[in-house]
Amino acid sequence: MRISIWQQFASNHSNSFTVVGEFETVEAAQNAADKLRASLQPIFAWYAANPDNGLTPDDTDPITPEVEIGKSYGVEWEFRQDWLSYFDPESQFQQHFHVLDNHIVIGSDETWVWHEPFDKILLKMGAKVSTQNSFGDPKILVNITCECHDSDKLTYLHKTLNEYIQLENQSKGNVPIPWIAYGDDKKEPDAVELARLDQIYTEWMASQFQPPHVKRTRLSKILRFIAGTPSPRRIQMINFKAPSLSENENHRIRIARATCGCSFDEGSIAVYDTRLEITNIWFIANLATGLPAIIAWLKDNGCTDIRYTIRQEGEYE
Repeated sequence: MRISIWQQFASNHSNSFTVVGEFETVEAAQNAADKLRASLQPIFAWYAANPDNGLTPDDTDPITPEVEIGKSYGVEWEFRQDWLSYFDPESQFQQHFHVLDNHIVIGSDETWVWHEPFDKILLKMGAKVSTQNSFGDPKILVNITCECHDSDKLTYLHKTLNEYIQLENQSKGNVPIPWIAYGDDKKEPDAVELARLDQIYTEWMASQFQPPHVKRTRLSKILRFIAGTPSPRRIQMINFKAPSLSENENHRIRIARATCGCSFDEGSIAVYDTRLEITNIWFIANLATGLPAIIAWLKDNGCTDIRYTIRQEGEYE
């Protein structure tokens, strides 16, 4: 009898992850983020000194600075964090290490590895930790509560959110995002234009995934062979340019949607007198930008006393 073991590793950056560390205070979160940023500098220095490092999926062993940093926190740094090699720490650090009130949010949407050892490091720093990977770990869920004393605006928010949930679940994400213009914690000056672009883009995307079209494409046959019926999200990663938009417009709307897109479950929206409750929001790898976008949109629509909680799926359910 012959027994063979086949080990397979993706040839592209097929994972994304998010780690959230919740601290007792905002100050504690900021201090921890500052300490973590300082401790990671040897990694960035190593890649700056070794630009031709030949990084491939086979290079899973951690580099020397990673091993040493792990030891300094008392954790094992088992795999090389490939995503730390290809971004500028000065200009892009906040995209991957974000302080959100009393939370530190760490994540990458393009990597070969998982969230370790950042979950263990945050635990060592005294945080309560939640994690999410695109390979099927439990989600990180967000609940938001707020007050809205303007009945018309409250009705608008309730209606808009419920319509978004229904359409988003039906079309697998190809619907306009109500808070598309709030990806930077504030409303874009040309919010109306951005919403128009989003409408054009999502209408075109939705038209690409109608069953007759999907069945006709050679790409969809390949994807069905590899992984079953292709989802719109999967095809969107490959075929995403709306011909009626310019290159710049396509790029801008895709970045905006990646910044603030999210999903809800049916029944996530409830109103109790003047209180609006939004439960079980989940993000792919953009919690640090998507949550502030929703909050900014709520504020702009008359909401006050906005509070949120972040938890691991299954916790307190």
